[in-house]
Amino acid sequence: MRKRKSKIKKVPTFLSVFIVALIGTAICVGVSIYLATSLESRITTLTATTDKLGIAHESCEVGESMVQYYRELSDKTDNAISMILMIVGIFATLIVAFSVMLAFKTPKDIDEKLEEAKKAAENAKNEAKNAKYHAEILDALNVNSTHYGELTEAIRLKQITSVIEKYPNKYEAYERRRNIYINMSNRNGASDVEKRHLLQQAMEDVKKAHKCGLEKYKYYQRMGWIHSNLKEYEKSIEFFGKSIKENLDYVIAYNNRALTYNNMSKYKEALEDYKKAIELDDDNALFYYNSANTYVRMEKYEKAIKYFNKAIELDGDDTAHYNNRAFALNEMEKYEEAIEDYNKAIKLNRDNSMYYFNRANTYSKMSKYEEALDDYNKAIELDSDDARYYNNRALTYEKMGNYEKALNDYDSALEIDPNYSIDKKWLEDLREKVAQEKIEFARQAEQNNAGTPNP
Repeated sequence: MRKRKSKIKKVPTFLSVFIVALIGTAICVGVSIYLATSLESRITTLTATTDKLGIAHESCEVGESMVQYYRELSDKTDNAISMILMIVGIFATLIVAFSVMLAFKTPKDIDEKLEEAKKAAENAKNEAKNAKYHAEILDALNVNSTHYGELTEAIRLKQITSVIEKYPNKYEAYERRRNIYINMSNRNGASDVEKRHLLQQAMEDVKKAHKCGLEKYKYYQRMGWIHSNLKEYEKSIEFFGKSIKENLDYVIAYNNRALTYNNMSKYKEALEDYKKAIELDDDNALFYYNSANTYVRMEKYEKAIKYFNKAIELDGDDTAHYNNRAFALNEMEKYEEAIEDYNKAIKLNRDNSMYYFNRANTYSKMSKYEEALDDYNKAIELDSDDARYYNNRALTYEKMGNYEKALNDYDSALEIDPNYSIDKKWLEDLREKVAQEKIEFARQAEQNNAGTPNP
């Protein structure tokens, strides 16, 4: 059954107000007549009294002052009646005028109130729809914590796509799916072909989001970032420029253009963009951190330390700040200070294999090989698929004279990554050395056994 729409009847406002005004006027006139009649009766009485007094004055010689007093009182009463009638007339006129004015104004006010009520109801309805839409997006992204890595992103991708199918004209869901595509392109093990395909999918979602309402300056920024990930740096710089032209205060566009300039080894241009970003938002640790990394690339480690310090001052819980400052300290051969920073990074995040690996490298430079081996072992325990970890542990074993273990680690590194950079001739020499060691060890063992008497 179709529901009947309720209609609000308009009140005949003018007629109602006019009737009320008429009744009010009638009451005022009635009161006036009553007062006038009452006062007229009093005047008649006063006049008669005055006349009697006049006669009495003539016959009984009553004092002239008393007669004069009553006549003046009669005149004042007459004037009072006239004044009251005039006031009542003015009051009645004002009521009629106000009623007419109100009658013409009220319908307009009612229409305005009705329109406001309709808009408020429509807004509430839209807000409810948006709340439901955003709740569905959050549900799509809130994957059970038992899933990890690629599986997690695949589930999110499927769920957010179902949200898009339900709300094809909402840009936020396209934005979320774009992020998923980019995250999937950055995962370890993704081939170049896979990365390009995923980034192109992300680009299509940016275009769809723009058609559904994504602001132009954000659209240009998103496109610039994807082209940067595709290593199409010139196109990336062009899009970032358009974004900044649309919104001169869009700080993310400056930051991301600077990152792209870094990838192009245009460090001066990168630092100029980071400077502008800091001017717009001088409390954002990210911009100081990125500036510091640019100075590291330029091998200006003192300046890098200065910016790392500022980043840590603003955000002392970001482990990357300590890790990267430690790298700069390493390059300055300030190994003890570097170890302190790695310690802080590991204390904040004990599951990051890279921090143990970096600290191990520093211990190795300090000739603290046992400490280095402990950290390499921990790094491999956390991530056994990184060829660098085995390679650097092999270098440490070599320094300790344990060539057999070094050779095993080099072989493990090549097994993980056959293209890993290890000098093949040098590796063959090491194999020969290990083989000679085994022969020498066997000969020594045989000699020892030959010199031992039988029991």
